[in-house]
Amino acid sequence: MDLATHTLDFELLRRDRNRFILQCQRTIAIIVRFHIQKGMFPASEFDDIVQSVNEELIRRLDGVARNFNGSVMLSTYMNVVIRNICLRIHERRLRAPVTEP
Repeated sequence: MDLATHTLDFELLRRDRNRFILQCQRTIAIIVRFHIQKGMFPASEFDDIVQSVNEELIRRLDGVARNFNGSVMLSTYMNVVIRNICLRIHERRLRAPVTEP
């Protein structure tokens, strides 16, 4: 990724959150699939996990914009944010009480 793309991504984050979220969809899908392959989530829940990641990412965008300092590429930073969201979703599921059928 070149500097111009990096700058555009940051401008989207600051000015057009909807387009920024749309731009993140490929990365979200890749990271969720990775965690499915590692056994963290069932493959049948791919769409639900992607939706949960999107919801959490939308809630975090103010913090992402505020905390991003430009010391790494925004795409690298977002990979970590998305991965951490996946880990948090997984941890919540582990702590959730098991319901008996």
